[in-house]
Amino acid sequence: MSSAAGQCLELLGALQDSLKDPHPGVAALALAALDELLQQDGLDFYKAWPWVARMLPPSKMLPAVGASETQPARPAAADSDVSVVQHDPAAAYAFVGTAGRHSGVGVLVAGWVRLLRFGVLDALVMPEVAAALMQLLWMATTAQEAQVRAAAYASLAAWPPTLLVQLDILQPAAAYLAPLAAEAAAAAAAVMSNH
Repeated sequence: MSSAAGQCLELLGALQDSLKDPHPGVAALALAALDELLQQDGLDFYKAWPWVARMLPPSKMLPAVGASETQPARPAAADSDVSVVQHDPAAAYAFVGTAGRHSGVGVLVAGWVRLLRFGVLDALVMPEVAAALMQLLWMATTAQEAQVRAAAYASLAAWPPTLLVQLDILQPAAAYLAPLAAEAAAAAAAVMSNH
């Protein structure tokens, strides 16, 4: 085993402890370190993903930020968000910029969702897993937290349409635009209700 591979395995032990930490910020930092290892080709995504999914399972991560398996678009803005926007025009622009709530769990889930972009690398070798990853990304676009949705959109963008055609998982064009249209509609409705 090479020295670099040994160092990566050693680091995974430390990351495992951090991923189990009850504070979402600690686990989010561990995911950021894992992201860096994947970027530097220190780890293979399809070998690392089952390990991450066991520690932070999709069934726990996505519901924690209000993501839906069936809802294709982002939920409407919460009443508290709209009331802030109605009483403060400056808040309307801030709301449009952030378009959602943020929490420690959201930071963790956003890091988890960002990892899914690495699934594109060997997707042709693991087409069933790649299709499942795409489903998780679509689910993440429905999260109530803007940072999770942003991570989902960015990760979806890493998957070229030509690859999706090869994998036979390409969605109709309207499916790619629907979350963005819903995002814009919710923000526009919030701003318009202020006038």
